[in-house]
Amino acid sequence: LAPQPPTPCLYPHPPIPDTGLSPPYNPGCFAAATPSTFMNSCLAASDAATVRCWEAFFAPPAVDPSGVDLETGDLILAGANPSGRTPGLNSIGTCRWDHVGVVVVREGVPYVVDSGSTRYYPFCTRPLHFSAARPADAWASQQSGPQMYRLSQFVAALAEGPLQHSSPPWTYERLAVRRLREPLTSEQRGSLLAALEALADVPYERRSGEMTAGAVDALDCCGVLRNREELRHSLFCSELVAAAFMEAKLLPPSSVRPANEYVPSDFARDRGGNLSSLCGCCCASWLLGRCLAALGCGELRSHATGELLLGAEVLLRTRGPPAATMARGPAPAAA
Repeated sequence: LAPQPPTPCLYPHPPIPDTGLSPPYNPGCFAAATPSTFMNSCLAASDAATVRCWEAFFAPPAVDPSGVDLETGDLILAGANPSGRTPGLNSIGTCRWDHVGVVVVREGVPYVVDSGSTRYYPFCTRPLHFSAARPADAWASQQSGPQMYRLSQFVAALAEGPLQHSSPPWTYERLAVRRLREPLTSEQRGSLLAALEALADVPYERRSGEMTAGAVDALDCCGVLRNREELRHSLFCSELVAAAFMEAKLLPPSSVRPANEYVPSDFARDRGGNLSSLCGCCCASWLLGRCLAALGCGELRSHATGELLLGAEVLLRTRGPPAATMARGPAPAAA
């Protein structure tokens, strides 16, 4: 991928009015309206139980990241520590993961493009900006939204401490990879990269209601808490991934399901229903989810072929120096 001039945006977006909310972004992948302290505590406790259940009964053995071969279009799933989670997110979908990004491989080196509520580290740069020169565009003035970083740098930085630009301090304590079952064609790869380039300067999601509606699926059949149209003037993490996948014909078009209806659990293997945490049936929900996944039910399918889209979920070892061996080329300059 040679440095290219900015391309016309595929998704024109109007200016975002000042909502007066402070702060405009919350830690973690999903920002939400702040409920009472008591409700936050209850939701956080439910999240902790959900995560511990997965860690105890469902987490696969972690592998050295240097031994995982990645290709453009594969996914990186991340799970925040308690201070980085939005209360209730993990238990809503009974899923360990609350963040997702897409892999871009250049000259054998895997990078991750995601949309974050903050710039994680100084080495994060504009998506697909591999030049050492600082990009003179709207991205440089943004403090959130799509960003790119080398996976090996990110894993090494996580092992050393919390995200540098987060307040209060938080980090991602778990990472996993979910690969595409079939590699992208040259046409699909070009469409995916073009979409990531077009959305590179869009800020992180500012409408908490949009993200909440995407996370709650139990009432979709009633038309309640359901996103019916796409608003790509701001993007949360899974919305960015879904939008790029739609352009690559990996997911159905937005007329079938808007990109803002996809949440990280939709790209995960282990997940349950919205009501499982309320009845304390996390294990039963996950077992049912795995049985359905084995039958191909509930799994994402390629819009182009109709086949299952994603393969197994591989947990990455995120502590210790081995991850540094993934670095096989010059890293992009911080931007």
